[in-house]
Amino acid sequence: MAPGDAAEGAAVAAPRPAILPSWRYILIVELLFVLAFAAWAWVRAHDPAADHTEQPMDLMFMNSIRASLTYPPQDAWLAGYPISYYYFGYWLMNMVGLMAGQPPAIAYNLGQAAWYGLLLSGAFGLAYNLLAASRRFWAAVGGGFIGALMVGMAANLQGLLEWLHANGVNV
Repeated sequence: MAPGDAAEGAAVAAPRPAILPSWRYILIVELLFVLAFAAWAWVRAHDPAADHTEQPMDLMFMNSIRASLTYPPQDAWLAGYPISYYYFGYWLMNMVGLMAGQPPAIAYNLGQAAWYGLLLSGAFGLAYNLLAASRRFWAAVGGGFIGALMVGMAANLQGLLEWLHANGVNV
C-alpha cells in the first residue's frame, strides 16, 4: 500500500461534522433561549423602570461604564472614586447595547432578558447532561426542562403566592 493510498482513504472516510448528530439538542436550547428572552423582554416592556431593589444601582453602573474613558469606571454616586463592585456583566451588556445603538436604559432591560435566557439555557444544559448518560434523548430533554423550570421559575414562589392572594385565595 502506497502512502498516497492511505491519504486517499482517509479523505473518503472523513468524519461528519460534530454538529450534525446533536442538531435536535442545539435547536431545543436555541428555542428555549429565544422563548425565555422574549418572555422576560415582555415582562420588562410592561415595567421598564429601574426603580426598585438594586435596579437604580445597576443602571448607574451601565451609565458610568458608557460614559467612562478609562477603567475602572468612575462611580457616579461617589465622585472621585471608581466603582468598587464587580462590573463585567454590566460592561458586557453595555457593549452589546452600544453595538446595537441602544441607550443604557434599553440595553439594561434587554440585558436582563438576555441573562434570563442564558440562565434557563444553562440550567437546561446542566440537567440534560446529567441525564444524557441514560441514552434516552427525550427523557434527558424532559429533565432539562424540569431543571430550567426549577432554577428559573420555581426557585422563588413568592409571585405565585401574590397571584393567589390577588385572586382571593388565602394561603
